[in-house]
Amino acid sequence: LKTIFPKDQFLRLHLTLFITIGLAAFLRLFSLWRNPVIGDEFWTLYWIKNDIPTIIRASFADFHPPLYYLIIRYWEPLLKNSIIWLRLFSFFASLCSLVFVYQAGKLLGNRRIALWSILIMALAGGLISDSATSRMYALGTLCATVVIWSTIAYLDSAKTKYLVFNAIALLVGTYTYHYLALFIFSTWSFLALHKRISIQFVITQFFVFLGTVPFIAFFAKSLTFFNQFH
Repeated sequence: LKTIFPKDQFLRLHLTLFITIGLAAFLRLFSLWRNPVIGDEFWTLYWIKNDIPTIIRASFADFHPPLYYLIIRYWEPLLKNSIIWLRLFSFFASLCSLVFVYQAGKLLGNRRIALWSILIMALAGGLISDSATSRMYALGTLCATVVIWSTIAYLDSAKTKYLVFNAIALLVGTYTYHYLALFIFSTWSFLALHKRISIQFVITQFFVFLGTVPFIAFFAKSLTFFNQFH
């Protein structure tokens, strides 16, 4: 092992990081290629063939917001009729999530904590499964990790740019998977607990509120749809 891992701590940590991300990529690609097409993926294939107004209207008959379908609608033509290509979007989103978790871990503690965090994510069966399907869950996870990272980064540095990242991630996440709207309240609670509610934060969150107003009608409709089956 001493011949594989350098003695220098900096190099050792970065080599471990590279191996961990490589392991995550391998497990996700293997699952992506091996897993059979599930029923929900046919739903994705069906909706992305429609125009934008139809996708938005149809989302009220689904349990999920329309943003993922709108993004995939422009991703799919790059390699038409390939379920593997559609799944690769989730694959890349899942790997990006590891990067933001690593950055958040460094801010909370040190690189060792960050490495353990992404190792857990790399091996998590649910996250591997989400990264291997053409559904919105991997993108939702990415948005959640960006919200967490940007909130911690703002708490650490008080720089407004992190509030902008936070607001964008909240909006994208909310219109990707509606339970991520709960992160709006958790962000407020977290920063209020640490007494870091600033005028910049209020302004950026005001735009988040304006952006989520149309979502309220969808959320009420989707809950009605959900309750019909539960």
